[in-house]
Amino acid sequence: MRKQLRKTESSLNGFTMLELLIVIAIIGVLMSLTFYVLNGVTEGAEKEATTTTIHKINRLLEQRIEAFDRAFKGSRRNEYVRKTVELLATATDGRFDYFRVHPEEAPPAIVILSRKAAFRSEFPQRMVELMLKPVDDANGNGMPDAVESKIAVPGARAYLIAADQASAAPTTGFEPSATEITNLVNARWSGGTCSAVIGGVSTTFTFSGNQQVTESSELLYYTLVAAGSFGSSSVDADQFSDREVVDTDDDGLPEFVDAWQQPLRFYRWPTRLIDPTAPNPFDPDFAAINDNTEVDLTPDGNESDGLREVTAIERTYASNLIRGLPAAPLAFAGLPAQRDMLLVDPDDPVGLLY
Repeated sequence: MRKQLRKTESSLNGFTMLELLIVIAIIGVLMSLTFYVLNGVTEGAEKEATTTTIHKINRLLEQRIEAFDRAFKGSRRNEYVRKTVELLATATDGRFDYFRVHPEEAPPAIVILSRKAAFRSEFPQRMVELMLKPVDDANGNGMPDAVESKIAVPGARAYLIAADQASAAPTTGFEPSATEITNLVNARWSGGTCSAVIGGVSTTFTFSGNQQVTESSELLYYTLVAAGSFGSSSVDADQFSDREVVDTDDDGLPEFVDAWQQPLRFYRWPTRLIDPTAPNPFDPDFAAINDNTEVDLTPDGNESDGLREVTAIERTYASNLIRGLPAAPLAFAGLPAQRDMLLVDPDDPVGLLY
């Protein structure tokens, strides 16, 4: 009888299969909850980091804009007026010539246009806005000379030095030649290959070239870090971490990025959100209804025909951002083409400066 009792007691030790399955299920639920919580914490941290970067950039940008306003009201006003008059004047139209000599007497309308034109060039979001004259792109590579000399060239030099020092046979006191630097700048910007002597060996580099999606972010970085400050506090590149400034397309021009390493786009005016590719130079011919500043009523996805257009997907995107978006223009036989309101700047409706 006693032996039977001991046998019964020993058979009750351990867990049943059902109990083990329940424990495993509980552990699985706890692990999934932990993963969900940690993922939410990570995403929240990324959003917070991006918000912090945007606030930092916005504060510096506001300081620069305030400095621009002070400069325009002061010593730079006449210079801006004179440059704007040069844009408005033509070889056959001398109506504005007087104000080139006497910018202080310019009427309010020209002063307003001058401020707008100045703001566009001082806070650019497209490269062509820094190339209003041929001399602004002396080598014709499509990159403004100011951006090239202050950002691209120093960056190319640093790139080649870093490549040499990371090679199998680094050169003491290595200094790339001017030709190697220029070739690297052009290859990174336009796409293609270039060669340089790295570690004593001729090395070929290949790049895909500048991507338009990064352009406004690159120019925002240039504006804050390398361009004139109008007397406000200068912005040191060290104020931003390596996670906030990245050259995502490897074209030699760094961009401000979010926590997911996507460029933070800069839009100066709402119309540029929809139409980033206006003709350059923008020279409307008011005597012709089909010059290259008019809108294409049959958008084909490219602007090779010289007519600006708002594609279907751009209009859909705009409708999500702009309440009460005007309908697309319609074509009527025998009548001039209507301009798409998304391509019209309210402050410059006839396109003199747009």
